[in-house]
Amino acid sequence: MSIPPRTGAEWRRGITRDAPRGRLALWVLDPGLLIFQIVSHGDKSFVEPVVEGLERCLRQSPSVQLFVDTELMTTYDSELRTRVTAALLAERPRIASLHIVVRSKLVAMGVSVANLALGGLMTIHKDFATFLEALQLGTHAAGVDDFCANDLLRERKRRSR
Repeated sequence: MSIPPRTGAEWRRGITRDAPRGRLALWVLDPGLLIFQIVSHGDKSFVEPVVEGLERCLRQSPSVQLFVDTELMTTYDSELRTRVTAALLAERPRIASLHIVVRSKLVAMGVSVANLALGGLMTIHKDFATFLEALQLGTHAAGVDDFCANDLLRERKRRSR
């Protein structure tokens, strides 16, 4: 069963995908901002919406800024890392920046492997405050005023209940 195409408004408000052990929240903001968050387990079912969001960003803008909150992600399916990395690598020249926050040593190891494949593209943050600072600078520079840290924090709380 296929999912009907999402509207631009749905992408801006944020889409979510729940899996038995984890949750994805993802926003596509004009112009060229992709923000996503994975909490608990990074399920392979998250590949499709992440890649779809990246493609949507690339259709709207010549370059993309990515902000990835994996601070609360503790494990992941290797297919998530390999397929998302492959999609990013295919579009590497059009990725202006990629900021990611990690806490788990296991996830940090996977992020390091992906970063090597991407030629050191990632700015890896070890604390949420510096990641949020980069996110706020990125959204401000892009002229985006309808997204704030509270959107990420709200999704974090939603999963932890």
